[in-house]
Amino acid sequence: MSQPNTDFYLIVGKSTESITSKITTMGGVYAVKRLESKPENWESIVELMQSTHLRGVVLTLNESTYARMASGDYQVVSTALLDKLAVVPHIALVHEAVFGGSTTSAPSNNSNGDEEEWDGYTWNDFAAREHFGDIDEHLRIRVNGMLKAAEINPVTYKRNAELSILALAFIDDHQNNLLFRIYIPSGRLYENESAQLLTLFSEWLRTVRGHNVRQGGYQTNHGRVIEFFSENQNDNQEFTADLQQFSEFVASIEDRESSTMILQGLGLSENRAEEIVSRYARLLRRVQVDAKHERQKRILLINQELESELIETDLSIPLEAISTLVNQLVPTEPSLSSGNPILQLRQTPSASIVINNQFINKVKGTVAHHINGDVSYGSQPIELLELISQLGGSEQDGLMSAIGMVSDSNAPTVTRLNAKQKLKTFLINLGGSASSAAIGVGQAWVEKQMGL
Repeated sequence: MSQPNTDFYLIVGKSTESITSKITTMGGVYAVKRLESKPENWESIVELMQSTHLRGVVLTLNESTYARMASGDYQVVSTALLDKLAVVPHIALVHEAVFGGSTTSAPSNNSNGDEEEWDGYTWNDFAAREHFGDIDEHLRIRVNGMLKAAEINPVTYKRNAELSILALAFIDDHQNNLLFRIYIPSGRLYENESAQLLTLFSEWLRTVRGHNVRQGGYQTNHGRVIEFFSENQNDNQEFTADLQQFSEFVASIEDRESSTMILQGLGLSENRAEEIVSRYARLLRRVQVDAKHERQKRILLINQELESELIETDLSIPLEAISTLVNQLVPTEPSLSSGNPILQLRQTPSASIVINNQFINKVKGTVAHHINGDVSYGSQPIELLELISQLGGSEQDGLMSAIGMVSDSNAPTVTRLNAKQKLKTFLINLGGSASSAAIGVGQAWVEKQMGL
């Protein structure tokens, strides 16, 4: 197949009419390539991924693809395909029964104790087992390891309809040049201050970096979503560096000389740099003061709640010790460099604070409740939040945001579905890093939020 001479989307593996119709309706062009084919065809896919006209890739992997990727005949081309995929806009879709193995294709826990039955159309756990069987565990682990080594984060799906929705959302976001999306629950600590920082960042992108960026989003009964869109597709490649530069600028704002030099290093004249520094210093000082007052109010509320509970116990714990622990756990300020401060408790201080361990956990839970905002998490997701905090790594901020999104029943279905699958993929990936009970609790809670 010759390479298209115009911008196009590449669909690799499973293709659906809804995906191709979406691209056509937008006036776009697409190419479809199958993976149930010889290595030579895979090589042609790699060539297409190197095209300067490529807009994005929708890749779907199944058990048959996994088997090929692990075989000797496909070893070289599989590595090349994943390496090329990693550096282009893409979504890699893998069914839960393939990516997660038998633990995710187990029967659902229905209220009547009966296993789901397949009606011939609806894609559910029963259908997944019938279709995929039990994938070889060594094969699953090997190919999942290949994906991880290539720094590709697969998006899992459970039903065919979800596959189409997720692929369409990817195409929509990419077509609109989405740079950034974050969910802020109502009442979260530093809710307004975080929103103000994001607004300042969008202004920075326009005035300092010269990017034509539009800030959008929407409000629900339980939170708000803030989005950045660009007129230029190339801005996506610079966004992470821009965010880092802005964070450094904010951190240095009290040192006028240093912050001015940062702007001059980005190409601004000395007079223009000094003007911007003066304006941002004033605006950021307002944010810092508001954040300080908000933190003081939250700490007071937390201390009052814990002191009231302490009266009902037989524990003789100095109130000063509780106050010290709370003060050390509550984040001191909003920060874009650390993303979403949902449950970003500081680590329990190393200094010796004589408090019963059980009550320390109570303190941490109370603090988390007060800083997380308006979303009602309940007992199960606290375990999920702890897993993310401990094992989320570089994905921690996005996973925290996903918890808020999937919990918000007023958010758009596609937004919640994307959030759900992000969390499910994280849990499946944990493997032996966490107890199966904790993973199971997290998976059950995520499914429950979507009414499944």
